[in-house]
Amino acid sequence: MRGGDGERLGYLGVMSSHELDAGEEAIAVLGIFASRAGAKIERRRHEAALRAREREVAVSAHASCRSPTRSAAASAATCTTARSSG
Repeated sequence: MRGGDGERLGYLGVMSSHELDAGEEAIAVLGIFASRAGAKIERRRHEAALRAREREVAVSAHASCRSPTRSAAASAATCTTARSSG
């Protein structure tokens, strides 16, 4: 399986209790399954990266609310916005 950028994501294998005919149609079907599985793997990776970035932003916003170097007005505006969007 390869991702959209051509990166190898993994392998797709088939097991059977009897001999399989690896004709063109069977190979095409495996290609379809591999493409769909690769797309799902990429989507999950992107979603995990997005959640990680969202957590980083939330932590950063929370830390800036508590910063002693910010003015009270700036902290209030930022912290109110961070709370209302989170």
